[in-house]
Amino acid sequence: RQRQMCIRDRAEPTMNTTFIHHIVRWGVVTILAISAWPTIDSADNPHHLDMARALLAGSIMIDTPTTLHDVGTVNGKFYTPFPPLPALVAVPAVLTPWPDTTFHLLIVAAAGLAVMLAGRLGDRWGGRAAGTWAAVALGLGSGLWTATAIHDTYHSAHVLALLGVVSGLDLATRRRQRPVAAGVCLGLGSLARQAVGLAAVPLAALACGGRSSNRGRRAAVEVLVAAVMVFSAYLVLNAARFGSPLETGYDRVNHHPQIAADLEAHGAFSPTFAPRNVRLMVVGHPIMVPVAPFVVPDPAGMSVLLVSPWLIFAFLPLVRPDRPRARRIAAWCWLAALAVSVQHLLYVNTGWVQFGYRFALDWLPFLLFASVLGIRRLSWRIAGPPVALAVLVNAWGMVALATWEGWSTFVR
Repeated sequence: RQRQMCIRDRAEPTMNTTFIHHIVRWGVVTILAISAWPTIDSADNPHHLDMARALLAGSIMIDTPTTLHDVGTVNGKFYTPFPPLPALVAVPAVLTPWPDTTFHLLIVAAAGLAVMLAGRLGDRWGGRAAGTWAAVALGLGSGLWTATAIHDTYHSAHVLALLGVVSGLDLATRRRQRPVAAGVCLGLGSLARQAVGLAAVPLAALACGGRSSNRGRRAAVEVLVAAVMVFSAYLVLNAARFGSPLETGYDRVNHHPQIAADLEAHGAFSPTFAPRNVRLMVVGHPIMVPVAPFVVPDPAGMSVLLVSPWLIFAFLPLVRPDRPRARRIAAWCWLAALAVSVQHLLYVNTGWVQFGYRFALDWLPFLLFASVLGIRRLSWRIAGPPVALAVLVNAWGMVALATWEGWSTFVR
């Protein structure tokens, strides 16, 4: 019987075990905060802060940008091509005497909230132990750890998008659903990272829950309508700046020379980039350098299975579901991940500089959900080691980032 004990708590958890689970989850959040603290006052988000100041001045264009990198001009005015949510989050930060620090603290808080919501999602679908497993896997066993610590223009947007996706999943799959709120959360995530919006249909299907009743169909429609309405704010912004809702202005900004050459030759999205991006996402590996720590992450990208080996459990409910509904839910989760990743795989840039494959953060919560369905009937001897390995790999990533100046010249 002991061998068949599953990760899910079948009995009502005792006060002692509940306390331990809370300690572990808050421990993950604390580690995220401590890791981000050394650079908490760095000026790594000029685009979002500049845009926030412009919004406070009643303008959607920037008068004097802090940097010209990834900045374009229209009619003599400057703009950033990024979706507006990070700038909106930065609005209260620029009202303080410490805008950089305040904004970074908000990003750390967003990461911590995402970890807690992942734990609650795991509680609901796998039991208390599965919830703690999910919190550790997301917080310390994925690129969220380094993204929270880096918290620059690009990684800050990933953290906010991930929070939107986790919130949407939590609201769409609870017993007392909140489909409108779920759609709003996913829509907000798409205002941080546009690709997140491609998961609207799978999330609507998850909210429907396979029901053919009017209630299920209504929930799906509410998710879709809410997500589209929120995302339309980005389309309105584009139309106001460029005259077309589908024009992002990305091709007019100042790019890194290597990206600029590829962009001119093939455009921002092309099947030409897919083989390179698939290779990095699936089999990308570390590289050797002649200085400590000697084995370092490839800044161009690394395999998601190397950074988060617990993702292997996301396959389990597809091939060996513990109940029929698990296979259907996992299938929608995989469809969401594939839908979101299409834009990434066709994109001109791999996400450099990064640890792992930062674009995966846009779809990672969906496969975390599928993984919870996969581990809830497994023993700790099977479910635990991949998460422990993921934590070690990401801790190595944090060490590599801390020593970046010493070895980065060998990989540029």
